[in-house]
Amino acid sequence: MKDRDLTVRVTRSFSPDTGTYEVASLAVPNEGPPESRDYVRVRTSLARWSLAPVPDGGTAVTYTICTDAGTRLPAWIQDRIQRDAG
Repeated sequence: MKDRDLTVRVTRSFSPDTGTYEVASLAVPNEGPPESRDYVRVRTSLARWSLAPVPDGGTAVTYTICTDAGTRLPAWIQDRIQRDAG
């Protein structure tokens, strides 16, 4: 099995109204270095972190990710990998 490579664009935002920070990343496979036969290019990946204040003074953290590893893994394995990533 080959290693993967991935170029991502990361954006961040803050909402002063809610105090929520968000960081998002999106795969941009046609930007960055050219593809190599040594790696499998990840073409689909979208991730988001959300950090929001909660009434007790803590922070609610939510992480979501959707990705396609670029291989023929059964869906249940990919689902498990993504679920365990957080």
